[in-house]
Amino acid sequence: MENAGDIENNNENQGHNNPLIEIHQEQVEMIPEDDEPIELEEPLNIEAPEEAVAHVIDNVEPQVPENPHKDKNGHHIESIRHCKQIPVCIVNDNQDVMEFIHENISENFFPSHGSTLIHVDANPDLLIPKNMPAEECFNYRRLYLNHNFDRWILPNCFNNVFEKVIWLRPPWSNHIRNRSQTFEIGRHKDTGYLNVNCKEDFFIVECLFAPTSKLEDTKTVTLECVTVGNELAAANDDMEFLQKVVGDNHTIPTVLDIDLEFFMTRNPYLFIYDNTNAYGLLRNLFEYTPPASYADEDIVATVEKRAEDMKEIALLFLELSNNHKLPDLGYNPMSLIYYRTSLILEEFQRHNYQIAEIDWDMMYDCGHSFGVHDLPHQVSTHAELDVLFNVLEKFLDSLHEPPSIITVSRSDLENYAYIEARLLALLHSKFNCAVPLAFDQGNSVGVNDSVTESSEAAVEEEEEEDLNGQLIDDFLDFLTLGNAPNDNVDALNANLLVDDNQDEDSSDL
Repeated sequence: MENAGDIENNNENQGHNNPLIEIHQEQVEMIPEDDEPIELEEPLNIEAPEEAVAHVIDNVEPQVPENPHKDKNGHHIESIRHCKQIPVCIVNDNQDVMEFIHENISENFFPSHGSTLIHVDANPDLLIPKNMPAEECFNYRRLYLNHNFDRWILPNCFNNVFEKVIWLRPPWSNHIRNRSQTFEIGRHKDTGYLNVNCKEDFFIVECLFAPTSKLEDTKTVTLECVTVGNELAAANDDMEFLQKVVGDNHTIPTVLDIDLEFFMTRNPYLFIYDNTNAYGLLRNLFEYTPPASYADEDIVATVEKRAEDMKEIALLFLELSNNHKLPDLGYNPMSLIYYRTSLILEEFQRHNYQIAEIDWDMMYDCGHSFGVHDLPHQVSTHAELDVLFNVLEKFLDSLHEPPSIITVSRSDLENYAYIEARLLALLHSKFNCAVPLAFDQGNSVGVNDSVTESSEAAVEEEEEEDLNGQLIDDFLDFLTLGNAPNDNVDALNANLLVDDNQDEDSSDL
């Protein structure tokens, strides 16, 4: 621990007290002067194919392929039913696509093992739910409770649904290096939680790394990260690598998952208390220091140190949320974490904020989002959208086989209406798609005007309830300090894929 005097001296020498980076220049000035940002419109009506009906099951007929094959795990794929039309699901939150995929698995329309996820998004969504026992990956009820917008893919790799993930991303997204790699995900022998042995900083900063010797019941995951649309960054796409990625996936059943944030991405924390320096001070507080080397022992030391820092920050923020002040140190020396938190407190006081008015839950989420990089932010122009749609079309044309399932995540129901309409038109031009289903936690209906309006109203009501019902216990649980189960009433009331007569703790995929 350092005392306050030492810390202040070190700040001047080591640059800890960096001023807030000019957000508007660094993050937002991506729009060319000769092109205006798009004017977002009302949702457009999409004419569905005449033969499409309200539910995907009616568009499917059993058909065993003439030459059934085994994938490399030895699982037979002949049980897959080939669709007259490809099921298309539209969700508001990306993690909800898994309920639709699981429904197709339960109806034997999609294999339960060894498939590939093609994830088209600006965010990887490759984190692991905090404090989730590994066995809950095999229990639908528990799994849905633990799913989060950025923590839903890897649990479904551990339960064998996905064996390979292809992440297709725009040039402003740089969480993980562009390359093909294989790693293990497994149950930690000491905690029982999920960890990976991948040595990417993306996983280290989230304290998700564990050495192979500490993992059991491991599953192998192949991850392909490919950046496209590099024309926007005055570079060329690596078409040779892209073709290799697509070629390696020949004949394997796939889910094509497209998040509309691939086209336009907003960092929700970018302008947090934007009349203050809170964003920059939070970046300093949550600063990540990479390991001295990428040997297991150095990474483990980094993970342990960061876990201690995150716990200290969580406790300080909880104290600020409950008592609106930092705890007294007494005779204890001031830590660097305490000092940097006090700077944030002073910043709010300097701008005449009442500490009781500060949303410390949101502040923690913002700080925790930094990781190795800030969250991506891109307000795309019409010209930039054209580039991204063109490169996506080329990628779809390069697929040897059409996807088995297509899912679309809106992320923001209203603001992405124009992009959603254009994407659905592209998908219908390339594949024999069924009518898109608005799939809201197990309840699927055909997309039409009345459904869209009622769905928008339901989402607005749900968001308002979530905002008003935020509890401090949820805050603690998210910070990995609480052990209480996550209480998600909406998920519990959903049409889950578990027999009502089956005990929820023993229901398997």
